[in-house]
Amino acid sequence: MIDSLLALADERVAAGGRYDQAASERSQLLRDRLHATRPASFATALLSRGETDQPHQIGLLADLLASHGSHESRQAPFVVEDDVRRELIALLHRWAETLLSSRDSKRHQLAEVGRAIGRLAAPELVDDLARLLAVDLERWRQLRARRSTAAAHMSIEERSDAAHCWARQYREAFAAIGGDVVVEIMRTYLEDELFGFDAGLVLKEIWERLQNVPAASPFKVWPDFATVSARRQERRVEPAPNAAVPVAAMIFAAIERLATAGGGEPHQRIAIALGRNGLSMPHGNQGAVIEALLALPQPLRSKWELLTAIVLDGEAISAELPLQAVREWLAAAREKTWMYHESLLEVEGWLQLLPFSDRPAATIEGVELVIGALPQPRHLERVVSALGDAPGEEAERALRALMERHPQIASRHDWARAIVKRGTRSGAIMLMDLAAGERAGTGPGPGDVYWMARELVVLIQRHPDLQAEVMRRYETTASGRGRGVFEHTLAELGDKDALLALIAGYAACGQGFDGLLENAIREVALSKQPAAGWIGAYELHPVPLPELRRTLFSMTQNESPATAALAKACLATIDELRDEYGASEFEPRHPDVGSGQPWPPVAG
Repeated sequence: MIDSLLALADERVAAGGRYDQAASERSQLLRDRLHATRPASFATALLSRGETDQPHQIGLLADLLASHGSHESRQAPFVVEDDVRRELIALLHRWAETLLSSRDSKRHQLAEVGRAIGRLAAPELVDDLARLLAVDLERWRQLRARRSTAAAHMSIEERSDAAHCWARQYREAFAAIGGDVVVEIMRTYLEDELFGFDAGLVLKEIWERLQNVPAASPFKVWPDFATVSARRQERRVEPAPNAAVPVAAMIFAAIERLATAGGGEPHQRIAIALGRNGLSMPHGNQGAVIEALLALPQPLRSKWELLTAIVLDGEAISAELPLQAVREWLAAAREKTWMYHESLLEVEGWLQLLPFSDRPAATIEGVELVIGALPQPRHLERVVSALGDAPGEEAERALRALMERHPQIASRHDWARAIVKRGTRSGAIMLMDLAAGERAGTGPGPGDVYWMARELVVLIQRHPDLQAEVMRRYETTASGRGRGVFEHTLAELGDKDALLALIAGYAACGQGFDGLLENAIREVALSKQPAAGWIGAYELHPVPLPELRRTLFSMTQNESPATAALAKACLATIDELRDEYGASEFEPRHPDVGSGQPWPPVAG
């Protein structure tokens, strides 16, 4: 398979790089099969064919090594026997030397060898990786300079190369190797306008690995504001900032050298970008440096990541900065109307910083500025989600006010998720309003009924007095999905009073005994206790219900026919649960033997 891939690569070079769809599909098929081979046999085949001085073949073989395995396994080093590993290291060294000394080598081929070095995570190849990066950056600078002065005289391939950045490949390779040597190399690159930000990311990743910080989930998008409340609480408990860790000190020292008014635009931009990296680690008191960065004469849009990092660090920013950025975006969009459709994420990013500002209520002002200018309604879910994460009562009041004034900016589920994240008693009341259709529309959709009920149960367990409010709303809500939310909530609570409220509600509406009422009885009559030796499993044990059964029995004698029928069905269900799971030690067989009435009815 490797031979076939090399032959296809040779044919493409001979054809001047012309695209051939059939050859491309054949090549991808071979790659997919090679990725699934055993590491040992793949390494043996690669070593036996690796001695080549052709740059395009080296790039291909290096890519195969870097990409071997499944998507998950590629995140870990390529593991083979020690002697095979030593041979691979020697081969990669020769490949690097060949490409560095060849005038025909391409930047993407250098990057592929860099990726392969990172996949082996071999400290022995750090010098080779550093030389590959240095040559790549030098070639890139030359191409960018030509593009800015003589683009018309460049070929399509050269213009494409000038526009392409391979920094991520080198960054990941250096981070995979780690160690003091890599830290020192990255220190020298912090002020480089092409690789400085990536160097800061490498230092951050090395520090996180030493601290055993869990790797970020690939499904989470930066920024994640869920940690802001905890970070602000930490600052209140320990107002004095922690001393800067060495790599953070390196970053802020570079920022101080770069962040000068006369330092030039490229240096100022890299200084602003590095601020995000430095703030993501213990950094000591850097207030003066941050103020200097914010004061740099650069466009406000270039400071969004810095302001976001300040928020994630637990600091409140000035609301005027995001509002000014929103106004600037709107002014630009009036002339470039395509921004209303293709650049909305940018302005939404500024809006989602307002809940964490010194004036969270300004979120409403910012949202109204944007939706007043949009030619057609658009959702702004990220803003609603940010209000759910933002700490403080003012942010919660802003969430309620925004939901009342502009419910169209998010779906009902998005509003509900934001409310649930807050976890407050007043938030639970908002969720009830939302469920009843009193806010943001006419009630939850079918898929949201059960979810809202489960979330309300969690909030009621945190604030027990809310159960009475749910029971009141259930009694006063005549119909609709809002009533369904309250019904499911009462059924999930496992509370005797909630069960009786359900029975009364069923009888008032003429509903017969159903699965929901049966589930409510199970929640009341059985307790869930963790099963020994089984994670996530539980055992069901009977809960004594003498008073509830006595109440139900009296309802079979004295209430309306509908209530009596429901009470009989509930008593029968409890008896069936006792037959299946055992009787409770403190519960008599007859619900109320002193009444003189038979139970079950057939006993008469």
